[in-house]
Amino acid sequence: MSPRGSDDSVSYGCRASMHNAAIPPESYGKALGDTPGAACVWGVGHIGYNTLIRLAEVGIAGRGLDIDAQRVEAVNDGRIPFSGGVEWLGEEAVTLSRTGSISATTPDDRTAYETALVHFVSVPTELDGQPWLEALERVTGQILDTCGPHRVTPPLIIVESTLVPGITDRVVLTAARDRGLAQGVHVLVAGSLGSGGGGPLGLVIRRSVWRPNAGRSWA
Repeated sequence: MSPRGSDDSVSYGCRASMHNAAIPPESYGKALGDTPGAACVWGVGHIGYNTLIRLAEVGIAGRGLDIDAQRVEAVNDGRIPFSGGVEWLGEEAVTLSRTGSISATTPDDRTAYETALVHFVSVPTELDGQPWLEALERVTGQILDTCGPHRVTPPLIIVESTLVPGITDRVVLTAARDRGLAQGVHVLVAGSLGSGGGGPLGLVIRRSVWRPNAGRSWA
């Protein structure tokens, strides 16, 4: 299929996924709360750490992945890994950061993410004021290398990084296609609420994951 995916190809992928996978796309949000170790957050800067906090608020123990060892250490020590975090996230974030429900490691440890159900990608997409997709391409590749027919339930990639519309499909779905992976069969892809991505199936996934989870809305 094309990088953007036609309606027909995405719809077929949705049907195939629901037939073969243990978890249908519209149930990923519930599975995220029911499955230990299901959530990985790539990048623990402002966007990524906020996601970890929102997950923790509803009882989901997310694991952060970051190439910055100092940020990883801060998260594991129960500290917000950037300055001004208390003012931005509030005092509750400080409390949650010390409960042990948030952890982090470097992506060198493949075992930390190779069986995750949902990957929230929050890596930088700008460098010196210019668009920069190297980190997104690298992380996408690492995640997609864990995908394939051996996965009963295809992992979900949600790109939370700030992007113009179309980039999620151009980068992530193209990389998937280059590996022989199909949207809705081997992997599920969705962009943020603002940037979209993943076609009609991506919309189904976003609605699933961003609906209230465990009785509370976390995004």
